[in-house]
Amino acid sequence: STWGKLLESMASTPLRIVVFGCSCRPGPEEMGQWARLSERVQTFVVNQLRGRGHQVTLFDPKTHKLPLLEKAYHHYTDPTQRPPILEEIAGPLLESDAIVVISAEYNHSFPPALKNMLDHFGGSFFMYKPSGIVTYSPGPWGGRHAAISLLPVLHELGCLPVSNMFGISNARNSIAEDGSASDEWVKRFWSMGKQLEWMAEAMKRQRELVGVPR
Repeated sequence: STWGKLLESMASTPLRIVVFGCSCRPGPEEMGQWARLSERVQTFVVNQLRGRGHQVTLFDPKTHKLPLLEKAYHHYTDPTQRPPILEEIAGPLLESDAIVVISAEYNHSFPPALKNMLDHFGGSFFMYKPSGIVTYSPGPWGGRHAAISLLPVLHELGCLPVSNMFGISNARNSIAEDGSASDEWVKRFWSMGKQLEWMAEAMKRQRELVGVPR
């Protein structure tokens, strides 16, 4: 596509980006028209970022099955007692340069599986990095309430959201099962993505130059 070729021509430093999925909803064999849409959205986002040369790690709560939160990562006084799934997420998250959070909208907010995953890790894993918000819905509003609900959570964790948020309306028709989408949806994604890259590169340089406040 023309837009894809333009993106390929734009220079960007390879970044380490963690993408959080959101939904544990079953597939169409159980849920029919209400089956989860997150897989196609996750595939779209990961493909877009990897297409720019970034190292992307996806954590999907349906496959990365964290327990219902009782003890966060930093609450284990004996590190050997931490569940292996926590360590699997902790390494890439700590080393990341940017965060992308994908969210459906449940009752004007974001899904509990996503909140449970984020709450297992303290601010030290997120701070001094930017984040991007991607929301979706089967209807016309694109998960805008979920996006607004995520803002204070990401601010509190210290991974400041960029101002452009990417919302996908009518997600079942807008994003194909294989994660492909029209040039228009790609362009809309990169309105957020370019901000995320810019902020991630700037914050990475500053961390390397002077460290972070103690």
